[in-house]
Amino acid sequence: NNGIHSADYITFSNGCNIYVQATENHGVKANDGIFINGGILNVEVSAAAAKGINSESHIIINGGRTTVLTSGNGAYDTTDKSVKGAACIKTDSILTVNGGELWLKSTGSGGKGINVDMEANFNGGSVYVITTGGQYKINNDSSSPKGIKVDGNINISGGRIWVRTSGYNGEGIETKKQMTITGGEVASYAYDDAINSKRD
Repeated sequence: NNGIHSADYITFSNGCNIYVQATENHGVKANDGIFINGGILNVEVSAAAAKGINSESHIIINGGRTTVLTSGNGAYDTTDKSVKGAACIKTDSILTVNGGELWLKSTGSGGKGINVDMEANFNGGSVYVITTGGQYKINNDSSSPKGIKVDGNINISGGRIWVRTSGYNGEGIETKKQMTITGGEVASYAYDDAINSKRD
């Protein structure tokens, strides 16, 4: 099922060198939080709508080098009755990036690099995102590819963010609320909107 799964939290520390391959579900899954403080983490998932790193609570990245590749297409979720896409990083809560390197690539239709339900804070480190798949659609429901998708606010105060989306309807960085950029470097190349904020 999941490559690494905890009902509590998972911490990756300096010195670890971990490779995870999942063909049925998510690569790394935790209920209470995922903390990447150092080391090398490589995750590869191929299942439909699967997530490379998935947490029901916070994801905090302080260091290390994390590489995630998802290749599954989107799928219809019969529980939520909606179409969902794969994602390299998915949190139902808050994402915070303070340091380290993130190398994320999603090749399936409807896939996303980062998908956050609440708020995303980029304070440091380097984030590189590529999506190549197009829109995944079933009947009147669809999932569009996005480099970074956040339902809450996006705050960028430092670090480097580089996003490229090439598939149909692909968007670079999107928030349903407010985006605040006070520092760092941001580059976004997209088929559709490069940067999209729903509020000023």
